[in-house]
Amino acid sequence: MAPDKKTNLIKFGFLCALVFWQLNNLSEDVVQPILQGDGLSWRRSPTEYFGSDFLHYYVSGVMSRSVDHLRIYDVPTHFPYINELIAPRQITANSCINFSPPMIAIMSVVSLIPTLTAYILWTAVSFCCGATGLALLLKRVGHLSNYQIAIFIVGTSASLSSNTVMKMGQWTWWLTAFFCFFFLLSWRRKQILSGIFLGLLTVKPQYCLPVLLFTAVEKRWLTLCIAGVTLALLCAWSAGLIGLDNVLHYPQIIAALAARPDLRADTLSHCSLRGFFSTFMPFETAITTTNILYVAALSVFTLLCYRHRAVIEDKIDWIWAIAILTALIFSPLMFQYDVVLVCVAAALTLKTLAPMQIIKMQPVSLRIWHIVFLLYPLFTWLRALLGNELNYLYAFVNLGLLACALLYLKHHTNAVTPDNG
Repeated sequence: MAPDKKTNLIKFGFLCALVFWQLNNLSEDVVQPILQGDGLSWRRSPTEYFGSDFLHYYVSGVMSRSVDHLRIYDVPTHFPYINELIAPRQITANSCINFSPPMIAIMSVVSLIPTLTAYILWTAVSFCCGATGLALLLKRVGHLSNYQIAIFIVGTSASLSSNTVMKMGQWTWWLTAFFCFFFLLSWRRKQILSGIFLGLLTVKPQYCLPVLLFTAVEKRWLTLCIAGVTLALLCAWSAGLIGLDNVLHYPQIIAALAARPDLRADTLSHCSLRGFFSTFMPFETAITTTNILYVAALSVFTLLCYRHRAVIEDKIDWIWAIAILTALIFSPLMFQYDVVLVCVAAALTLKTLAPMQIIKMQPVSLRIWHIVFLLYPLFTWLRALLGNELNYLYAFVNLGLLACALLYLKHHTNAVTPDNG
């Protein structure tokens, strides 16, 4: 057999193995539970169940059109709505509606579709949009071949984090799509369209703030104005559904819900530095420390971007990648499913997926950057063996990636502005 044909056969076999692995995971985590009637809730104990994230999203949309729309954030209020959907099962504790007003506005439309159909469509369409955004972004960056793009997307979807997104019906693939289309449109200087996607990213504002700040540093005022208009329209829509007070006082509401001891089941499951602090500090101290570091990280990121904006203009893809990593590392709220967002940072910067090319890369920081991302999907599965209490290991891996990105940019800056002595 000719060497090229043998190589292509090996590549095709590897891609098929990844696809088979992912289809098997989807069958076990999504398809079979749906067929068995367990697609939206799972057993916590012989007599108690807990609901998926999508079930809570869906109920928030239902409640926004109900007589209880003004009490949507009152913890006991949502139980009857959930239990009606999953009857005869019952959910009684460790559950709340804490979603942002823009998110509830969008879910008010999704909840018009029958529950199970909505979940299937939500999961399938969000993945298709996210995968399409990644493919277009990778083509725009232009470093990876079509085969490597396929491996990148299938490998990302085969990670434990992506499987968790699909099982729980989370927003992460939607956010992936929003990020990708924002970056693509920003490259094309389409400020109105990019502003709309930046506004949509505010459904989880902790992840979009670094990108928003860098957009301000670039003085793309029209983009920021359109993002603000998009957010204002979503909030006005939500205010019409759940009341203006709930929209205006959402920060206080979410802080009060987070402070309740009976709603802290996931405190140690955070994949940002908050998970590390929560392991070794009291709850209030961990929250305060996380918030201070988050604000400090945003301030340092913005200051560095402003001071070096002329030099790094041709490395804007790396700045966007650093913005995403900054959000994931220091975010006050960041769980395993949102780890998928690191794939956007990878898509913006990876030059190849070929191991033999990676080990020859210079500088070393760039080589390590590629090696870590190449192994990242496998790491998500290996880390799961250690339990949720060590989810903060993601933060330290991402910190390592952030250090590599900064070192690479420093090397690049020194290369393009040599000392004139």
